[in-house]
Amino acid sequence: MVERKDKTPYYEQVANKLIEQLEAGTAPWQKPWEPGTIHLPHNPVSGARYKGSNALWLEMQAGVSRYPS
Repeated sequence: MVERKDKTPYYEQVANKLIEQLEAGTAPWQKPWEPGTIHLPHNPVSGARYKGSNALWLEMQAGVSRYPS
C-alpha cells in the first residue's frame, strides 16, 4: 500500500478549520436554527445522522461554502 505523505490528517483539518473560524470571529457551534427544529447533517441515502466531530466538520464546511443546509 502506498502512503500519502502530503495529506493532512482529518483531526488536523478539523482543528485548523475550527481555529480559522474562531480567529475570524465565528463560532460554528452557535445556534443558527429555530427552537424545535432539527437540521443535523445526515446521509441522504441511508438517512443516518452524523454525530460528534463529523457533524461539527460538516456544519463548518456548510458555513464556509454557504450551503443552506
